Amino acid sequence: MSFESSRVKACTATLLIVLLLLVCALLRALFFMVQISTRNLIYFSIILSVPSYLAHVLFLIAMNGFSRYYDNATIFRNSLYDFIVSAIGAVTSIIANCVFFVPTLNQLTVSIGAQASALPTSVLSDFLHALFILWLVLFVTATLNGFFYSQTLNALAKDSGEGTFRTAALLMLIGHVLTIIIVGGLLFYVGWIIAASSFYSMRAKPLNTA
Repeated sequence: MSFESSRVKACTATLLIVLLLLVCALLRALFFMVQISTRNLIYFSIILSVPSYLAHVLFLIAMNGFSRYYDNATIFRNSLYDFIVSAIGAVTSIIANCVFFVPTLNQLTVSIGAQASALPTSVLSDFLHALFILWLVLFVTATLNGFFYSQTLNALAKDSGEGTFRTAALLMLIGHVLTIIIVGGLLFYVGWIIAASSFYSMRAKPLNTA
């Protein structure tokens, strides 16, 4: 795979990821305003994850090309680890949502509607436990994602000489660790934008004519 082919694939993948993140955030805000049910919101997230994973597959293919071009297995290896962690995290998150979070949230909603003045402690405890399990899954997955993304982008920065990859790597690492709060999501998003710009600015290695 040529340098230009890998660069175009990486640009396309990162732009798709940036756009999908923006669309997902806007639709989530819209659904929150119209008070869509939690179950339907989860189904929507699953459906929207399909094009997102296709974009990540394209990103993985591009990283494989760069790995061969720069003769640096670290670039592809860390991208592959990140993809595997994301897939496992997504499946685990869906299971945690369906098995723990949604049932306990529905139970809590029913209890609040039935007896607003005396909420059963057991119901609240189950809900908090389910929330913690979901948070733990998301936090561990996000932290590992941030680490592998930063390793990939730092390796690209070293081999390509495009220093802005390091900025993107740092923002993604911090953003993933803080992904539970809003500022983390914003840092993560800005990191992807900088990564897209870095791929666009990349240039092939000069030919050795000596």
